[in-house]
Parts: sequence; structure tokens; C-alpha cells
Amino acid sequence: KKYKEGLFNWHKEDCVWRKECSSDDLYSFPLITLSEGVNRFKHEGKTISTYQHIPHVSNELEHATLRKIQYVIRDAEGLSDEDDIKDDIMNAYLLALFGWQHINPQMPGVQCSLCFARSQFPIDQQTFDAFNEHRMYCPWRNSQIARALSPKKHYETKTLSGIEWMTQVVHIEYGLLVRRHHLGFHNQHIKDEVYKKIKKEITQSYNLLDETMPRIKQIETIE
Repeated sequence: KKYKEGLFNWHKEDCVWRKECSSDDLYSFPLITLSEGVNRFKHEGKTISTYQHIPHVSNELEHATLRKIQYVIRDAEGLSDEDDIKDDIMNAYLLALFGWQHINPQMPGVQCSLCFARSQFPIDQQTFDAFNEHRMYCPWRNSQIARALSPKKHYETKTLSGIEWMTQVVHIEYGLLVRRHHLGFHNQHIKDEVYKKIKKEITQSYNLLDETMPRIKQIETIE
């Protein structure tokens, strides 16, 4: 208890740890639901992408994960499959994946609301280590502190770091988008088939009318 209280009381009055951080933020990962994760990922990615300069995120990800991230980015940015994703946009969303948030639209840089790490982006900065720039105890990189449960299977007992949790969120969102896309394609295919059927019936009606009209005229002439 003394140690826990000291985490706040031993800081100076103007320290961010004493002023802004709550015990809940210290000992758990704040994001819980899938929608919270998706909204956070897309919002921060969009906001950070407006910076004039964004360094390259140096952390490596699996190819399958990158492909899913790109799919979600295309949906968020309204891009087609043929459109290339600019490097700045890609790096912005990668920063969001690693838990970083924008500082200010007019101040290129990112910050972490959990460990209070903060980094501005000077124009000559080429790379950014999105994992190690978090402090060691940060829930975004430390699964023992975060204790986040998998958004995929809530009955799993293995706890995740915030980055692992957000990565799984992106995987789930990718699956939902693909399913929605195929469902839309299927529905459009059904609509196309119905349209073809109606068009065929209309064509048959016109052909029948063309065959019938001369006979009607002959009858009218006889009468």
C-alpha cells in the first residue's frame, strides 16, 4: 500500500504522473471493446497522417499483418485496391497501432497517454522506434502491466500487451471488412442476375409485340 501510494505522492506537484494518471490507468489497459480499438486506430491514424513530416516506423511486422493493416487503411481512407498507400499514411497508422496519439495538429509528434512518453518529429528525423519509445512499464509494450484480454476469445487466460491487443483488433476488423465486401458483392451479383432476368423478359415482350403488331394491323385493314 505504501509503495502504491508513493507512486503518486513521491512525484513533484507539477509532474504528469501525479496530475494526470489514475491508478486504473497504471495497472490495466484502458481499451476493452472492439469498437473502441477500431475507432482509436482509425482516428489517430487519420489525425497523425495530416502532419507534414512523419518518420519511418522502424519496427518490423509480419507480412500478413501488414497486408491486413493496408486493407483497413484503404477502407478508412476511402482508397480503392488500385490506389497506392503513401508512406506517410502507412507510418501514421502504424504509430496508432503501437498506441501513439497525436500531440497537436500544428505540432508534428506523438505521445502516450499511459506512460507519458512524448516525441516531436523534427524535419530531419528519419526513423522512429514505436515500441521502445514507450517506457518499459507502459501497458502498450508490457503485457504483465496491461493484462489485456484477447478481443478474439474472451475465455483465453493469456494476457496481452496493448500492441498485441490492437494488432488482434486490426485482424478482426480486416475479417469483418472482407466479409462485408464479399456479402456486398454477392448481393450485387444477385441484383445483376435479377436485372438480367427482367431485361430478358422485357426483350421477349418487345419481340412478342413486334410479332403481334403486323397481325393486328392486318385485322384492322380487313375490318
